[in-house]
Amino acid sequence: MKKQIIILIAGILFAPALLKVLPFGKDFGWASCSAQNIGINTDGSSAETGVMLHVKGTNLITAPALQNIFQVTSYDASAAALKLRLGLYGNATATSRYGLIDVWDATAGAYRSLCLQPSGGNVGIGTTSPSAITLLHVLATTEKNIINERVTNLQADLGGIIINRRARGTIGALTTILNGDELGKYMFSGYDGSNYIITAQIDAVANGTIAAGSIPTDITFSTGTADMAYVERMRITSSGNVGIRTIPIYPLDVLATVTSASWNARLGRFFGTLNGSGDGAGGLESQPTFSPSASVGVVYGIAGVANANPGAGINIANVNCGHFRFDSQAGSAGTVTNASGVMVALPGLSGIKPSNIYGLNVQNLGAAGITNSYGLFIQTQSGATNNYAGIFQGGNVGIGTITPAASLEVDGSSGSTVKIVDGNQAVNKVLTSDATGQGSWQSLSSIGGSCFPNWQLYLTSGTSGMLGAGAPTTFTVPAGVTLIKIAVWGGGAYGTTSGANTGGAGGGGGGYAEGTYVVVPATVYQITVGTGGINATSTAATGSCFSTGAACTGTILIQATGGNLLTGGMGSGGYLNTTLGSGGTAGLATATAASYNGGNGSGGGGAGGSGRMTVAGPSYYGGGGGGGGIGGGDGGQGGIITVYNALANTGAGGGGAGGGSWNGANGADGKIIVTW
Repeated sequence: MKKQIIILIAGILFAPALLKVLPFGKDFGWASCSAQNIGINTDGSSAETGVMLHVKGTNLITAPALQNIFQVTSYDASAAALKLRLGLYGNATATSRYGLIDVWDATAGAYRSLCLQPSGGNVGIGTTSPSAITLLHVLATTEKNIINERVTNLQADLGGIIINRRARGTIGALTTILNGDELGKYMFSGYDGSNYIITAQIDAVANGTIAAGSIPTDITFSTGTADMAYVERMRITSSGNVGIRTIPIYPLDVLATVTSASWNARLGRFFGTLNGSGDGAGGLESQPTFSPSASVGVVYGIAGVANANPGAGINIANVNCGHFRFDSQAGSAGTVTNASGVMVALPGLSGIKPSNIYGLNVQNLGAAGITNSYGLFIQTQSGATNNYAGIFQGGNVGIGTITPAASLEVDGSSGSTVKIVDGNQAVNKVLTSDATGQGSWQSLSSIGGSCFPNWQLYLTSGTSGMLGAGAPTTFTVPAGVTLIKIAVWGGGAYGTTSGANTGGAGGGGGGYAEGTYVVVPATVYQITVGTGGINATSTAATGSCFSTGAACTGTILIQATGGNLLTGGMGSGGYLNTTLGSGGTAGLATATAASYNGGNGSGGGGAGGSGRMTVAGPSYYGGGGGGGGIGGGDGGQGGIITVYNALANTGAGGGGAGGGSWNGANGADGKIIVTW
């Protein structure tokens, strides 16, 4: 720049020979004049050696005044003339002294200055006080620009060029720059009312290993509010990675810390308006292509991690790794048919086919210290005409299995496969359906049925069933049981002894009763099982009962009496083959019990009656034994229970005796069956 200025000055100076013949006004005094050296001054000193034209001003260097040393004008009136002048400005402060070349702007009535400062070699264009921290200071008071223009017919990339260069060492002995050195920068400053302050810059900085022909260079962008207190906001690395508030290691890295009381504070935001009529418009697209050089475990099209770091005493109610919401602009006049929070469209494959495709794969890896871990949690708000938590349209659904064979297959361990809570759930309730398929828990009695999978059988000889074997004396309500069902049979009467010309009569069958009862767990009940009548000792049959006291005392929940003979149940046999032994009397009726009389014993030669005939099934409650004919053998004994087999074999009255003097058979014992 200094060489250009010197050439400019030399181009406008007069040759010494010409100056010899030019007239000078009164402002100049001759000190010396020769063919090679001319001096113009007011103190009579000689011209400086080596200077063809030496003009000396009238003021000292320390005088704060402008000296117009030389001026050339066009041939016009003074006010309108084009003027070029050289001048000096002195000042007691060295940094405020300068030499200038300026041109008169007649239209604006002002000089346009090119200023040179000797202190630091600073240059000002449009200003006579260039900043001390700059070599070139350009001042424009109107909308002016600095233009770097190149006109060339060479290759397309040769535009205007500005080059910033950096080396270490000295001008005569350059050395290599170091990692972290700035190669150049552009700084931006504004006037705050008192001073210019610098609040932003663009910087090129070496970032990496420096070698011959290789200087890794980053471009940084810094902003701020206070003077020289700007902070780096964005960086583009030599490898092309872009980092916002961070030095990037990926093609795009964003790091931010936002302090805000607003619920919708964001680290970043993409928004805009998409116009047009084509399908497939999108707000943000991630479409990476994975071409690994070796086998890998997992890759991600989009990876989102929400890191929670609340301080002591601070709670974050919900942390969402992804949050998707549909919204519509106020005043929209059109319609929207479907809106999806997340739309997963698969497969869309044009190449290889994976073994498995998951529309949604949620891998919820629980960890110690977490109270509840949900693989999928769907919360549907009310307010729409229809509110659905989930719709599975087509395909089978598996819970506990990845190969469901039905529309819904649930595989689990005992007691943990299915749980349905509708407010009616309770022990021993069953899941039932109404006419529309709506299911609910109901008590079995409310729908006319029963379901008691556990059982215990009580006989005169002992017990068997879910509670094991033992003496037939008590029943303790198991834990968690609040409802039981009881079936009770009384003992059957014995058959009478036949006479010489008469057949013995069959004994009457014992009574039967059944019912369901609400009970309290751990309550102990007394069991009394009736015995069958004994012919040899003329012992009458006895009844069975389920009560709170021993021997059918206290509160009796249910009972059935024993079978009888014709006369008071005490040994009167039939005669003339016509008289029947009477059946046992009805079991004790209660609010939840059904009771039935035992069947009548038959007369000689007849078949015994049945205590109860079921509508859909066999007769299974206490029938009397059949009587034998004259001269025949003893009648058959009533049935004896050996196992609990769906109530198929039940106690009955004793069989009647045949003709002659044979004894009648004994009656069958009663029994009690408890189910829960």
